[in-house]
Amino acid sequence: ELYGKVSGLTECDRMAFALSGYNSGPGWVIKDKAIARKSGRNPEMYFGSVELAVDSRRPEYLAENKNYPKRILTILQTLYVNWGRMIACSQRSTNAS
Repeated sequence: ELYGKVSGLTECDRMAFALSGYNSGPGWVIKDKAIARKSGRNPEMYFGSVELAVDSRRPEYLAENKNYPKRILTILQTLYVNWGRMIACSQRSTNAS
């Protein structure tokens, strides 16, 4: 459901936004994209852009919320890929640059 409500530069970015919305709530995805836009970052690119946007109103949740999509897509997703259930995000699309 969340995947259908978010946009992203790539399918991996879109999935990262959906996972971020699942972990912290869909409203925070909108807020994080706005913070990224204001700071001159691409709001449609999660990795290396929105993931680096810092919302000072919720610092206690920052590490968990920002790391959740990356953990799922770079660590846990490989299990599903190995089982033939999913196509992996390329390492390039999930590296912060």
